[in-house]
Amino acid sequence: MNAAPLHLAIVGGGPTCTYVLERLAALVRGRQDPVALEIVVHDLSGEFGPGQVHRPDQTRTSYLNRVVGQVAFAADESVVDAGPPLSAGERPTLLEWCRKKSEETGDPIYDMVAEDWPKRFMHGEALRDQFTGYVEILRAAEGVEVTLRQAEAVDLEERGDRFAVLTADGAPPYEANYALMLTGHSSNRPEPDPRQAHLARFAAEHKARPVPSAYPLERSLDPAYTGPGTTVACLGMGLTGIDVLLYLTEGRGGTFERDADGELHCVPCGAEPDSIVAFSRSGLFTFARPYNEKERDIASLECKGPFLTAGAVTELRRTVGVPNVIGGAPKRQLDFERHVFPLCLLEMALLQYGVQYGPEFRQAAIAAARPVYEKFLADADAFADHQETGDLLVAPVEELALAVGERVDDVLAGRTALAVHAGGGGASMSFVKAPVSGLGWFGVAGVMRRVRRCSVSGVRRRCRRGAWRTGR
Repeated sequence: MNAAPLHLAIVGGGPTCTYVLERLAALVRGRQDPVALEIVVHDLSGEFGPGQVHRPDQTRTSYLNRVVGQVAFAADESVVDAGPPLSAGERPTLLEWCRKKSEETGDPIYDMVAEDWPKRFMHGEALRDQFTGYVEILRAAEGVEVTLRQAEAVDLEERGDRFAVLTADGAPPYEANYALMLTGHSSNRPEPDPRQAHLARFAAEHKARPVPSAYPLERSLDPAYTGPGTTVACLGMGLTGIDVLLYLTEGRGGTFERDADGELHCVPCGAEPDSIVAFSRSGLFTFARPYNEKERDIASLECKGPFLTAGAVTELRRTVGVPNVIGGAPKRQLDFERHVFPLCLLEMALLQYGVQYGPEFRQAAIAAARPVYEKFLADADAFADHQETGDLLVAPVEELALAVGERVDDVLAGRTALAVHAGGGGASMSFVKAPVSGLGWFGVAGVMRRVRRCSVSGVRRRCRRGAWRTGR
């Protein structure tokens, strides 16, 4: 667009970089005039497209975290305001890619339907193919250059209106007009977190070996300290935890077989650790991703938070923002942990209980949280720290949820009757008055419909203070 080329630095060459290059490829192709654009992608692993976590040569025991029919690599006609799409042949979905791969190779592992769970290495192969295709489109465009550098970015310096990317190999820094930081998965450092630091000290005192980042599994879980005669503790029972469990069993050569009664048993191969201890705050494995109901009508069903809004951030910048110069322009900067993260916690609590107890509860919870929320916007720095702030903001919502949960428990346990009357074509449950401050007339019937498959104890567990933090 200018006589001098526009310089773009990208740090991280994984999946998000792939999506960025797709949009750039489509936008460049959609222009009538040439574009002077230089792109330099830095990636430590050199796995351009999949990145280190999704690389194609990884163990075949790891699964992707969603079904194959939900994954695409490019914008299509359904994406609003994304710009021009590439041709259909240049932007296959993961399902379409798998079907083509199945035809080419005859390998049944690629023969999938939309509801199947793909292995992660397959996702990596597809990402690599798509990344390569997008780079070819860009390089074919007049005035566009794309450079791929296998190097670790260690710093980003502001140099006037430019950003310099410094790399560990000591090469001359690349100066760019814009820098995209797409680093994805990172290694965990225990020092900043008191709980993690305590675990690190415990490991050191007991001659245990802490593993700060599980991926790549083949390198981080060396058989020398995760093989026979060892115990492996897995802190976290989410997707990474499941990957670790599968790798240390099936990945080592073990199998899972069903007996005559249908019970599943592990048949070890002898290369596994003596025991694997998986634990987490909730004690629950990750649930499967639910069907995205809002896709039916995004305009009306998409969640729009009432607290973490552009207006709230603007007000916080005005009241507690620190003057700073960013990119050569004066701006008022916020501290994410102190000023923004507490609002994230409040939105999470409202969403958790709003979905559980319905729209009437949601409106009552918004009203209950409003006074302390407005006080926070007026002077966020008056609160001691982000933990106290989060507790204070969330408390009205959790107290309301606890009171409603106790009311539901009473109905489920038969201590309180839920009025039932005939009306219209049949019986329907009427509203009963919940003696909860600020809630007024609350539809317990609506709550009952939401929890009708839950046990009394299950409802009680979900209503306890802090339950939403564990994802329960």
